[in-house]
Amino acid sequence: MKTVQRLQLVSYEQAKRLKELNFDWATYAYQGDVNIPTVCLALKWARDVKGIHFDIKRKWSKIHDNYVFVIIKEMYDHVSDTYDQAESELLSEILNLLANG
Repeated sequence: MKTVQRLQLVSYEQAKRLKELNFDWATYAYQGDVNIPTVCLALKWARDVKGIHFDIKRKWSKIHDNYVFVIIKEMYDHVSDTYDQAESELLSEILNLLANG
């Protein structure tokens, strides 16, 4: 049996923030009148439309592996347990940057 992995959707709070920041790319998920993109698509929008550049890297350790995201414009260094968590937290930080100018 083949396992299908689905891309992670943004949280409802992130989707509302994206709407406030004029995210208007087409998606297939909606909650009420709020467009719910994947985290991946929202990050691409932040990079392509808003000019926010970032990177997520895996940090190895003998005890615990985790992921670090860096926002190039502001040089954040943040540690997360999983890549998906790092992506979502990265999106939240980018939304904060965009909202606060």
